[in-house]
Amino acid sequence: MNNKNGKLRDVRCAKKPLINFEKISDQKLCGFQGEVQLELFSGDRLEMRKSFLNGEVTATLSYWDNGKIRSETATRDSRYSENRFNQTGVKAKEIVSKLILTQGGSRRMKELERDFHATTAAPARSHAASANIKHLTTKVVCAWCGFMTTKAR
Repeated sequence: MNNKNGKLRDVRCAKKPLINFEKISDQKLCGFQGEVQLELFSGDRLEMRKSFLNGEVTATLSYWDNGKIRSETATRDSRYSENRFNQTGVKAKEIVSKLILTQGGSRRMKELERDFHATTAAPARSHAASANIKHLTTKVVCAWCGFMTTKAR
């Protein structure tokens, strides 16, 4: 599929080549002649890179609007790995799974999941209006999800 600027927006492949015309073939596009990496766009912005081998996605890289990596996935030797990053490029989550073949395809059995929730603390002042008493609190912000909580000091 192409976007309105004529750049590739998405590719989906079958388990075997289906298109074989003179100018268009999914043999090379879907990795049936060796692994291939495609760049996918949203408008003029690079949104994702996908790698294909024999019609299957073997790896992806997706990007934030600022060009930093948002997530990366890879499937190799019955293993699936996924890493997610925050908008500044800091690794926030890692997932490793084993792929188990079933009658309908495959499913993932999670072996490892780690969160890298770095937090930053900033002092903030708040007050109870009825008692006119000031309390010193600390705002704690999760670097990955941006969730903010307030803790008394």
